[in-house]
Amino acid sequence: MHNQTDALDKLARHFGLYKDKLADAVEKSYTREALEERFAGAMQRVQERQRQVDEERGREC
Repeated sequence: MHNQTDALDKLARHFGLYKDKLADAVEKSYTREALEERFAGAMQRVQERQRQVDEERGREC
């Protein structure tokens, strides 16, 4: 037996009866500069977190 609720949910998404967070993100048009800025910020946060982890583990960079 297939899940009817899941099937209806997928049909509703397909026909755009309601929007989810992913659909909203796709609809927003980001410029190349905005995407590069967001990526750079994310990379900076990752590098900072990696430094913190290395310090906690007693490693030097």
